[in-house]
Amino acid sequence: MYEILIREDILRKRNLNSVKSRPISPKVFEEALVRAKANKVLGAIDAPTYHMIEDKINSLKKLKFTQEWESWKDSDTYEWMKYKVAAEVGGE
Repeated sequence: MYEILIREDILRKRNLNSVKSRPISPKVFEEALVRAKANKVLGAIDAPTYHMIEDKINSLKKLKFTQEWESWKDSDTYEWMKYKVAAEVGGE
């Protein structure tokens, strides 16, 4: 039993590292939304959890946009957008 748990933990860590190594693109966000919706339909998560996940993903999309904004717009507007989106995501 202990060996099975160790093996599962190793697999989880490997999967997490592969997810972390992927670049964040709009495709990743869309894929996350599709997975969340499928889990809601299958009954793995309830509707409030799905909507919470959907809101977080939408906020992360906005954050990605604000990070791209920094490279070609003024820094004051970027800082305001960054703090606004961070508040939506749940940061301070």
